Amino acid sequence: MNSERQLDNQGNAIGLFRSAFQTAVGHLQETHQNLQDVSQEKLLAATAEQRANRAWYFENDGVTQHDLDLFNEVMRDYWASLLDCLRDPRADTTVDACLNLLFR
Repeated sequence: MNSERQLDNQGNAIGLFRSAFQTAVGHLQETHQNLQDVSQEKLLAATAEQRANRAWYFENDGVTQHDLDLFNEVMRDYWASLLDCLRDPRADTTVDACLNLLFR
């Protein structure tokens, strides 16, 4: 999740990005039996929808243009980390457990 470290860390960018990702993953779980089969394009479409749903917060909660420019990169990093966790045979590989591990 190196791209998250590039965020300006003003306002609530990290919280908004994580919330958009978690909600998008939840919606993807409803329509796909196995998240590992979801394409990166579908993930980015789902996270873009969540970003649009939270547009007011993204515009008014200290999220900088630099942060917005990194949105897709951060989402791809979150996705890669989530999939790595889900594939790890040593870990509790539920989506919720992996999200908790990812964002602790």
